[in-house]
Amino acid sequence: GRLAGALADFDAGHCVALFDTLATAGVWQVPTLVQLRGAFLPPGDPLTRDPRLRGVPAAVREGWVAAQGEWSTAQREAGLAVYRRQLGLVGEMHRAGVPLLAGTDASDEPWVIPGASLHDELELFVEAGLTPVEALRTATTAPARYRGEPGPLLAPGRRADLVLLAADPTRGLAALRQIEAVILRGRVVERREAS
Repeated sequence: GRLAGALADFDAGHCVALFDTLATAGVWQVPTLVQLRGAFLPPGDPLTRDPRLRGVPAAVREGWVAAQGEWSTAQREAGLAVYRRQLGLVGEMHRAGVPLLAGTDASDEPWVIPGASLHDELELFVEAGLTPVEALRTATTAPARYRGEPGPLLAPGRRADLVLLAADPTRGLAALRQIEAVILRGRVVERREAS
């Protein structure tokens, strides 16, 4: 149906022109790749057994499993093809200078784990062609620029909510999962409070 039609109607030349327009006008884009990926996961996909799902209520997880059964094999394959195309387009937008923000639409979207899915989105940005540093900026300095906040981000008197990591995320985004401490509104949040 519509998903296969989206692929059949794809026009790369139109995308190049559109991305140039978006970049020139400074129109921000929030791709939400995790949402599109999650919508078409096949039953039994390793992501459906992610240990981070422990924090998602059982009723929500059951709804996600039920949603997987709503797609035929052909629809799921078309959806995953659209997702792969979108992944490539995010890289093209970035190379064209379109400003990107990280976002997930985490609510009841299938297999989009609130909080943790932001890390997944950043990893998908790297898969799309951004460097780890560029991906990190979509969740740090880019939102500040979008809101028109003057730099630098860390300065006396500025709000400074921080996540302290055990490793360097500029070398690999897996470091984002090695959280040592969180500082929120000037207070260190203990690990047991954050759970």
